[in-house]
Amino acid sequence: MTTMITTEDIDELRSVLRDFLTSQCPSTRVREVAESTDQVDRALWQRMVDELALPGLAVPDEFGGGGYDATVQLAVFEELGRSLACVPYLSTVAMAIPALLASADGPVRNDLLADLASGAKTATVAFLESDADPAMPACQVTAEATDEDAEAVKLTGEKHFVIDGCAVDVLLVVAQADRGVRLYAVDASAGGLTRSPMSTLDLARGMAKLKLADAPARLVSDADGRGILRATLDFANAAIAAEQLGGAQRCLEMSVEYATIREQFGRPIGSFQALKHKCADMLLAVECARSAVHHLVEALREGPDALAVAAPLAKAYCSEAYVFVAAENLHIHGGVGFTWEHDAHLYLRRAQSTAIMNGDSSFQRRVLADRLGF
Repeated sequence: MTTMITTEDIDELRSVLRDFLTSQCPSTRVREVAESTDQVDRALWQRMVDELALPGLAVPDEFGGGGYDATVQLAVFEELGRSLACVPYLSTVAMAIPALLASADGPVRNDLLADLASGAKTATVAFLESDADPAMPACQVTAEATDEDAEAVKLTGEKHFVIDGCAVDVLLVVAQADRGVRLYAVDASAGGLTRSPMSTLDLARGMAKLKLADAPARLVSDADGRGILRATLDFANAAIAAEQLGGAQRCLEMSVEYATIREQFGRPIGSFQALKHKCADMLLAVECARSAVHHLVEALREGPDALAVAAPLAKAYCSEAYVFVAAENLHIHGGVGFTWEHDAHLYLRRAQSTAIMNGDSSFQRRVLADRLGF
């Protein structure tokens, strides 16, 4: 049974998490982890698991989760967007767990859900191929059955732009089988699997290219992989929109703070009309993004059909709002905002990268139009 979480509970969680991330994940730590091999702060992730039990908040209690409705995770993603924390949260909580929840009941699926909810393992979903089409690809990765076990297969092919692909413990791979597109679980240590980091704009989030050469895998669900992926991407887009809201809010705060302390011609630059207009436009964009995320909360509680409409709409708007606010933040800071040492470029990089993740705003609006029958 799903437990509805109250506004007071959300506010308390948000406050605790913000204090935690402020103390444990300053920008100096983000920069340090971003230069590491797999771009994941494992120490921070473990504390998020041990002290806050964040991964399993929205996982049903029969799998060891908190049993709360999925809206609780939007608040977590908003705070993570503010901090740019380098943890495998988007990959594990917004992609792998929804993919498993959308899959049919079975031992592989159930064991993985329990491991992800407890934080014992991390995972991601690999679905994009060389064309990087955010729509369902042709699935050139193939699954060949083995004689020993009906659920065991060998996968061959490549996947690109896999979020946290070099860092997670399990990879959920969308592949073409004789029965159609299916979802398979590949252990990160499996033979025949090669994971290579990809250079992308966002320094604080790792992407990987996977090469599978008869890599052993297990069938997660015999359900149609396209349906599973659609449900997964809807929730992932909702999570990204919440993350974008958090990042945009932080950029607005940075701009207002700087405009009040930076002086020019003997007075704060925030007193100039041009700067006031910029900050007002930024505030409008942030508050509209907040409304979009609040709508996602209602859609998540209504069910998959409502989320199928709300998710692409929120992702499209929040992407544009975050890019706008992050760019204006850099402009307000002037010359110092363009330096490597300042944090403004880290947020602009995140804004630009999430804007195209799972499809840019134009793509999301096409998805929305198709679903509404236009």
